[in-house]
Amino acid sequence: MSLSVEERKDLRNKLLKELYDYHFANSSTKAKPIADEIRDNEYKSAYLYLVDKGLIELENFGHPALAGAKINAFGIDEVENNM
Repeated sequence: MSLSVEERKDLRNKLLKELYDYHFANSSTKAKPIADEIRDNEYKSAYLYLVDKGLIELENFGHPALAGAKINAFGIDEVENNM
């Protein structure tokens, strides 16, 4: 899948919002499993971008079957400030 610039922005925003919702639905204790998503290069790139921006943290990224993503305080602020 190859996306346009706007589609990539939309994907990053969608992923960040999903992690925000997951965080509060799961008492902020665990990372959202992302093993299936990161098989797609666009999703993998989007998650890595969010890490580089300091908005999320990845767990077990070197082991794709166990990979997870978790929003951090900066990511929560980003979502809430753009609502």
